[in-house]
Amino acid sequence: MSMRAMRMTLNMLRYMAVSFCENIQSVSRFCLPVSERIDGDCECRLFTPYDRRHTRGTLYLSAHFACFESKVENLVSVVIPLLEVSSVEECSGGTEAAQKNCGILVCLHNGTAIMFTEVPDRDRVLAKLVAFREQAKIQHSFDKTKRAEKNGPLILLEKPLIAIYPFGNDVGPALEKKWEKLSDEYGWGVGMYRTVDMHRLLLDGIPTNKRGEMWMLCSGAGAEMGLHPGYYASLLARHFGQFTVAVEEIERDLHRSLPEHPAFQKGPGIDALRRILTAYSFRNPNIGYCQAMNIVGSVLLLFVPEEQAFWLLVAVCERLLPDYYNTKVVGALVDQGVFSELVQSFQPSIHQQLSRIGLDQMIALSWFLTVFLSDIKFEAAVRILDLFFFEGAKLMFQVALEILKDNEELLASSRDDGDTMVALSAYTAKIVETDEHQEGKICIGNLLSNSYRDFGCAFTNAHIEKLRLKHRLKVVQGLEDSQMKSIIRSVGQECKFGQEELEKLYNLVKEEHLLSWRTRLAMSARGKEESMLEKSSRGSSSSQYRVDFELFEQIIPRMLPWTVHHILIVRLFRLLDITESGLLTFRDVAVTLSILLLGDATEKLALFYKCHLPPAFNESDLDEEDRVFGEEHEDDEDKPEMACEAHVLLGSPRHRGSTSGRTDDGLRDMRSRSSTATSITMLEAPSSSASLIELIASRSQCSDDEPESAKEASNDNGSDNFSLVAESVEKLKVLRAKMCHEGHETTRAEIRALPPMNQTQFIQMWKTFYELVSSDNVDQKIFHSLAVVGTLLLQIGETYKELQAKLEADIANAVLEDGEEAKRGDGSDAEELVDEDEEEMRKAREPITEATRRRAGAHSQAVSDGEWRVTLEQVLASAISESPLSDFFREEVQPGCFDLPLPPKTLRHRQGGGRRTTTDRWVVRISAYGRYGLSSHL
Repeated sequence: MSMRAMRMTLNMLRYMAVSFCENIQSVSRFCLPVSERIDGDCECRLFTPYDRRHTRGTLYLSAHFACFESKVENLVSVVIPLLEVSSVEECSGGTEAAQKNCGILVCLHNGTAIMFTEVPDRDRVLAKLVAFREQAKIQHSFDKTKRAEKNGPLILLEKPLIAIYPFGNDVGPALEKKWEKLSDEYGWGVGMYRTVDMHRLLLDGIPTNKRGEMWMLCSGAGAEMGLHPGYYASLLARHFGQFTVAVEEIERDLHRSLPEHPAFQKGPGIDALRRILTAYSFRNPNIGYCQAMNIVGSVLLLFVPEEQAFWLLVAVCERLLPDYYNTKVVGALVDQGVFSELVQSFQPSIHQQLSRIGLDQMIALSWFLTVFLSDIKFEAAVRILDLFFFEGAKLMFQVALEILKDNEELLASSRDDGDTMVALSAYTAKIVETDEHQEGKICIGNLLSNSYRDFGCAFTNAHIEKLRLKHRLKVVQGLEDSQMKSIIRSVGQECKFGQEELEKLYNLVKEEHLLSWRTRLAMSARGKEESMLEKSSRGSSSSQYRVDFELFEQIIPRMLPWTVHHILIVRLFRLLDITESGLLTFRDVAVTLSILLLGDATEKLALFYKCHLPPAFNESDLDEEDRVFGEEHEDDEDKPEMACEAHVLLGSPRHRGSTSGRTDDGLRDMRSRSSTATSITMLEAPSSSASLIELIASRSQCSDDEPESAKEASNDNGSDNFSLVAESVEKLKVLRAKMCHEGHETTRAEIRALPPMNQTQFIQMWKTFYELVSSDNVDQKIFHSLAVVGTLLLQIGETYKELQAKLEADIANAVLEDGEEAKRGDGSDAEELVDEDEEEMRKAREPITEATRRRAGAHSQAVSDGEWRVTLEQVLASAISESPLSDFFREEVQPGCFDLPLPPKTLRHRQGGGRRTTTDRWVVRISAYGRYGLSSHL
């Protein structure tokens, strides 16, 4: 990329960042829904009928709102939901300039008329207003109809709880008259002019019957509720009866919400609180439920109906206090850093004292989480909420600064953090709602007035937002480091990696997760709901960086020292995804990688064995391999082929150990039979590699395609089969002797619990082993060992099948003869005899070894009686007895590649085809392979 292109890209990114920040500030300034985007703005004038002036300011337009703010801060502002607009038309203003530059008149359903004058490019602005209004009405009508059809009868709390449980002292008659006058001059509800006079009255207090309406207006909750008619009832109906971890936590905290208030001891208050908290947990699964939400929600229900309380809770959690109520309370911790910096700026002596005792980063945490509701008496704390919904988070900071200022001397004399917290708790306990001076009490009105006097102009909400951005990175990094240490400490108990390797792996997963953020956004719906239903026990060591298949597919092949085929990655992911959510935890990845890299031969082979059993193994994998085989075959059709007989390629395997003689005889006998029954054609295949494939192929085919004379010869050599069984039993004894040492209890239990494997699964597993060793620098003795062990296991499985069939035939004949004798005897004796015969038949069907007899139940579930089968014990015993193969799987690989960059995506395998290996160049054509799943690109 040229320097000019880089500069253009940087300028574009800078412009996008600035535009994004400006949009956030505008949305925050007018308390619009977080999904709202400002479409444009223009300078104009607003006609204010209460003083008959044209106030200069800026008009902002979005898809659902038209907003105006004066140039002079806090002089006047207005928010117009376009759904409340009845008409938009041209008009002429009162001034001469306004008449020359015609304005726009917006009429609302409540009869209010709002006039904008001196609008530049008036026709374009008017067209946008009309278009946005029509689009909003169409969408609103569609959503309303759609939700009305889905919603069933649902009983909600239609009145605020103060209608049932009266509130304390209300405002005086003089203040109530001021509010009535304000309503007459500036309007009420939608389209109300928000002026300094309204701010002053909010500081004095709101009449109880108007408090809920003012909260809905100032917070923007009323406008957002109007955009989503029936949403709350639809949310409850859609998730009715669902039980999540959040629901369980909500039930525990319900009766801790304002326990002194009669509305939340029993009855409709508890039910309504349960519904709004549960509904929000389903609306925002990233938060779910957090302690302190119940306290805020209970106060809201006192002054507004249930549905309005839900939307007020949405405003608090998503706009006014963003990220406060997630699992890590990130927003609250960020604001503690902001508050600490403000204290340092305006009260350096107090900051020095708080830093000395270690409270500078947490002194106001409980105040902010509940907006002072848990620390100040309820009647007084409500006054703080009145201004909080109007001013936003700025009010919390200035009130907290005023509290510290009033306690400066007590804080200076405190010896430790305990003394400091006791002093502040005693102070907040004295704050009451009263107009009369009381000894030892602090009037909330005076506290609020003093906070505006001392800090009201010291900072703004825009300043707060800048400080939040500054401290967020520091808080998130601290939480990330703490979480990483916690996860590594938990995972390290089960993982073979050291702390350094786990940290590198964690950072790798985090980096790749963040780099693929676009993909993360696309998988939210299903993953979030399933994570909500997941038990909390699994989350104890989980990371927020969940690993999906795309990320898993990038990480695992890079970490392993072998050539890994795509289908093995798929099966490994299926094995680990026990919740079927499509997401793995860091524990899953770390433990699995540690086994593959640092595990002993038994652990590695057991893991590969499980990867070729259901649910990791799926029959559809064979269809996919058939498709790829066809593609590869078409590419190689024009290449020359070399044909040869099987015995030429097999060579003469030399088997190590005490059983080498018997094994050589068995292999030699099998090769002599298979060479006359199978025709093999290979392309560019080395002899050692071909030996394994040919042995598996010939053995797989001989059960169906060998000539009658060969089958008769096989039957005549029954003693060889029993010799093979005896050899297998000897190897099993050796394996069990190794497993008897201390520390292998878990491995022994896992080996015994796993079901047997059928022939298709075994051939796929051996194909996987062949792909692992298909490398130029691999010792050829490993290929030889694979061929020997694969042939031996195929013979063991076939021998079991033949012996089982013979036993079943003998037992069937015996049962038939005994049954005929029973018919000639007494009827009751015959029934008893049949039962005894069935018991004898069941015992006769059991395998020879004692351990296999104990697993008979598991065998019948995985493989039907009489079918080809092989167990994990047999695989381990046979593989470990071959030194080259055992050494290959026993070798530990140090994970030194964790800090290397991942390969670019352009070099990765094509979708569905798998990574190209040396195996992709070899094509084996063997008749009757279809039933065993070997018609793939070997």
